[in-house]
Amino acid sequence: MLNFIMQHKSILFILILSTSLCFTPCFGGAPNKSGDSKSNNMEMIIMSIPEVGTKLNTEKISTFDQMLVSSGQFYPGYHLIVGGIKFEVAINREQIIKYVSTDNPKFKTGEGVSVENTLAQVLKKTKGKTKKEAGWAFFVTLKSGWNAAFTQGNTMTEGELDSGSKVKWLFKR
Repeated sequence: MLNFIMQHKSILFILILSTSLCFTPCFGGAPNKSGDSKSNNMEMIIMSIPEVGTKLNTEKISTFDQMLVSSGQFYPGYHLIVGGIKFEVAINREQIIKYVSTDNPKFKTGEGVSVENTLAQVLKKTKGKTKKEAGWAFFVTLKSGWNAAFTQGNTMTEGELDSGSKVKWLFKR
C-alpha cells in the first residue's frame, strides 16, 4: 500500500480519509515558530503535504478560523500535520484546497528555502523576483511552486523590502 501511495500522491487524500490506518486525529491549535500548538482545535496527521486543487474531507476535523489567503480573499482554515510539521490549509465551499502554508522552520522547499532564510538568500538560491500584494505580503515565487512570504510595517507591505528581511511563511495557492 505504501508503494501505491508514493506513486499516486494526487489521490492521497482520498486514501487517507477512507481508512483509519492512514490518519490520526490529535488536538492542538495555531502554530508557533516551533510548530507546537496552544489551543484545542482538532488537527489531522496525514502522510504527505496537502496539494492545492485536491479535495479535503473536513468531516473529522474542525476549522480554526477564516484565513486571509490574498489581499482580499478569506477561506475556512484547517491544520494538517505531515512528518511533525504543521500546515495550514484553506478550502472553498466544495472542500477544494485553495491555499497551503507553513511557518515551521523544519520545512524546506525543493530549493532549500525555509523561514530561516533572508530575502537576499532566497533571491540568490532562486534567481526569483520580489512581488508585492498590497496589504498582504511581499513574496518570491519559487520553481517548486512554493512562495516565500515577507511582511513589513503595519500594512504588511509598507515601503521597500530590506534584503535582510526573513521569510515569515511559505505558501502555495
